[in-house]
Amino acid sequence: MWRQVVAYTCESVGFVELVIEARRDLPESINEDRLLALLAQPLARAQGAGLVDTTWTPRDVLLLQHMVYGVVVAQPDPSRAGIAVDRALALVDTRLVTGLGESDGS
Repeated sequence: MWRQVVAYTCESVGFVELVIEARRDLPESINEDRLLALLAQPLARAQGAGLVDTTWTPRDVLLLQHMVYGVVVAQPDPSRAGIAVDRALALVDTRLVTGLGESDGS
């Protein structure tokens, strides 16, 4: 699931920006609570498999996705976004690296 979220963020910055803008018009309980609930089970499975830190919460995963988004939009060359994202994720925890940067032709 993490790889999919990161890939979609790298490929669809415009859609992510649209979602961020739409969140401003929705009650907080509708958007964030639902997303956090959707993240809970996959996170627990990943923690059980040793794929992520056992202290992380769904809010931490959401924060990581926001960080990925920030790295993507800060890239002057969009074709290198995957490389930058994987480097940033490796600085947090190497288990988060997606390998998406490998397909950037470098």
